[in-house]
Amino acid sequence: MGRIMSIDYGHVRSGIAVTDSLRITANALTTVITKNIFDFLDTYLSKEIIDNIYEIPSQNCFVVHDIFSIKFQNFFQHLF
Repeated sequence: MGRIMSIDYGHVRSGIAVTDSLRITANALTTVITKNIFDFLDTYLSKEIIDNIYEIPSQNCFVVHDIFSIKFQNFFQHLF
């Protein structure tokens, strides 16, 4: 069973959290500069099994969130 990842997207930095392998607890993994998030995800997902990824949008950046969502979807299309 793979882990669950959550991304708390921000304008400058994004927080990433993952569950343990049994999906009992979630802990902060790291904070990434947002413009480098796809490089981080590409590296991390090549090493770990992640079954689900949830995006938590910031309440103050709806327009940027929409752009990020499109980039996020395009990124995962090339993975699968």
